[in-house]
Amino acid sequence: MPIFALLVPLVTIFVSLFATGCFKKGVQADDDETQAGIRQEAEDREGDKTRRLENVDIVEHVNSVIKAAHAQEGDDGAAVAKAAFNGLGAKVKGSGYSALDIVKLSAFEVWLEKNLVEGTQIVRLTWKESRYGGNKPGFFNWKTPTLMNEGGANHAIVPTIKLGGTPGSTKDGTLVGIDKWAHYFNTGYLYFANAELKTSEDLRMGVSQWLEGDPKLTKGERARFAPLARSIGYLLFGFLGSWSTGVISFADMYASEHGFRFYDELAKNPKGFKFSLEQINLEKMNEEKNPSTFIEGLVVEKEVPAPKAAK
Repeated sequence: MPIFALLVPLVTIFVSLFATGCFKKGVQADDDETQAGIRQEAEDREGDKTRRLENVDIVEHVNSVIKAAHAQEGDDGAAVAKAAFNGLGAKVKGSGYSALDIVKLSAFEVWLEKNLVEGTQIVRLTWKESRYGGNKPGFFNWKTPTLMNEGGANHAIVPTIKLGGTPGSTKDGTLVGIDKWAHYFNTGYLYFANAELKTSEDLRMGVSQWLEGDPKLTKGERARFAPLARSIGYLLFGFLGSWSTGVISFADMYASEHGFRFYDELAKNPKGFKFSLEQINLEKMNEEKNPSTFIEGLVVEKEVPAPKAAK
């Protein structure tokens, strides 16, 4: 076996572990008060399993966290936003993949997985069942760190829920990968808590493009947004997209921006603010209706699988 073929995956593993904070505390995604893992992707097409999903209510839970945050912090808007983040966006130890606990989930994602009924309210597909199943995981697959083993690849496909329609109905609503809520409640807070990013939607969008690895960014734009991305703990261009999974998700970018708006409005009105799905265009959080772009060489199934015939 050529030495190069062995070195590529080993170097990729080292960089991945370094970037996730395994060798240096306080960077990238291993600080309890910063990033959730989010290096995951959604399978939000209507397939055999997802078309059985019923619309679920998340509004009551989110507002209960807001209410508790206000009861704890009073009318201090910034403190209420931080307390709400702790209950919704902060990472949960033990929710990640492997003994290294890599790619931890946000508190809200953990709540969804614990409280929704598998099969009817939430469904988890494997990597093979997803639109990315044509990319076979393996130790020598160096397209992205996600593909280096099957367990990591499966962890990278988040569960899907249905929102915005008639509660309990399968007939309406929008399919949304729960990673969008990590972007909303986690990345949105990082933007809110950063003094410079708080002032400019253009800067926030530029940083979102940098985090996803959007090839539309010029060399000068990459250089401009890199310090801001690093100021919220991210070191690698494309760490949440092109580098880690090969997917540059505009739905993720939308969720991050609207998560910022959630915290901003909460801080301005900590006593009276109420969360509502009407504050969001759910179709912008669906990757079929708000299509992603992909790195060269990533195999992506374009057609929605046809329904299986009844047995």
